[in-house]
Amino acid sequence: MLTTEEAQLRCLFGLPAPEQTAELTSWLDEDPARAVAIIEDEVALGAQLPERMKIYWVGAGESVFMQLARDHLFMTFSFESLKGGAEAVKQRLDSAWTEVHLKASDFQGRGLDILSNLLGHIPLFNESLLGSGLKDAFKGKAAVICGAGPSLEKEAEKLKGVQDRALILGGGSALAALSHLGISPHMGGYIDPDPPFDRFARNRGFEIPLLYQSRLLPQIGKMHAGPKVWFEGSGIHPVEQWLTDTEVFDAGWNVATFLFAAAVYMGCDKIALVGVDLDLVEGKAYADGVGSGLKSAPKDWKLAAEWLKNHETVSLESLELEAPWDVQGLVHAAVTTTPRMQVATERVEELMDSFENAGDRSLHLLKLLEKSFPNDPSSGGAYALLQRELEEELAYQIFLDPVWQVWKDLFTRQMPRGLPKAFTIELNKWLFLKGICDDARKI
Repeated sequence: MLTTEEAQLRCLFGLPAPEQTAELTSWLDEDPARAVAIIEDEVALGAQLPERMKIYWVGAGESVFMQLARDHLFMTFSFESLKGGAEAVKQRLDSAWTEVHLKASDFQGRGLDILSNLLGHIPLFNESLLGSGLKDAFKGKAAVICGAGPSLEKEAEKLKGVQDRALILGGGSALAALSHLGISPHMGGYIDPDPPFDRFARNRGFEIPLLYQSRLLPQIGKMHAGPKVWFEGSGIHPVEQWLTDTEVFDAGWNVATFLFAAAVYMGCDKIALVGVDLDLVEGKAYADGVGSGLKSAPKDWKLAAEWLKNHETVSLESLELEAPWDVQGLVHAAVTTTPRMQVATERVEELMDSFENAGDRSLHLLKLLEKSFPNDPSSGGAYALLQRELEEELAYQIFLDPVWQVWKDLFTRQMPRGLPKAFTIELNKWLFLKGICDDARKI
């Protein structure tokens, strides 16, 4: 936890006393980028607080913590307790903060890295199968989801004993760990946009069906020799839904939750987790055969663990298994009858043309601002018409505006007061969008 001097945001549980309010005001005055969030579990009627101090009432539910995190996106924070019961509040804040910032991290590169990754998938898409074709393909069957945690080694012999009685899926680094143990899963999974290539190279299951999402680094998919099965994204990026003309698939937070969601979608009704530790075990993050310099568990592991707690899982030992069945045969039959994915290249061209149009309109808006300064042009018809034309652009609706919604609060916090909106937040918005459009056309 950061100290108050290191933090940009101070979160307080409880209303501050007058002398504490004075100290907070002095702290705020030292830096205009600072803020104070007061979390209260009692209705604070008539509370008078200085500017840049805002009350968040816990009684509004979990959404209040999410809103607090969104209001202070990309800020560092400290937590201070002014009364009892703070530990539970801090845990809820930490969880919401991690979730909001992990989702927003996709947009830290203004979304361009995600767009580049998505467009890099086009050749891979057209040689992939649709995950929707595997709906209920393993209805009523048992499944085992393998992670790369240290506990995987302890379950190795049991796992070998169920290879003809359950569908075994290994995700990400677990494929290297399973190869090290001499176990071949029936299906693999990858979703990491920045996977360690050394772990990928240790994997020997290059010919098993690979389940993936568009977050995956395209080069990994291209290097895989077996069938590739694409599943829809989580809906965070509307551009993906438009480009692929598909719906949302809630895959949770990491490859373990993705494979669990895929197993449920494929009809498996009894699912065991093996090696899905999602924490350090005796100082180790991964099983042998993976390698890791991790000193602490990644933030998405905690969210993945919470996600899995809301779903029914069992241990491998308590997994109810039927008599041996032809797992490989059913996998082969399911994959060979799954329809292929198709993404029209015309859609990419349409999107790139729209980026060009949106960039031109952003530039014209900037020129209008320059020409009219210091008079506010927003009441004029030309400015309003250009703004409307920009907002009607495809690129604006499915990419630019979603990215701006993530970033706008960061800009708003830094805007000078007392000037027309056109010369503060809107000026920065048009500059921001123009830069994205210029760089998007270079991808």
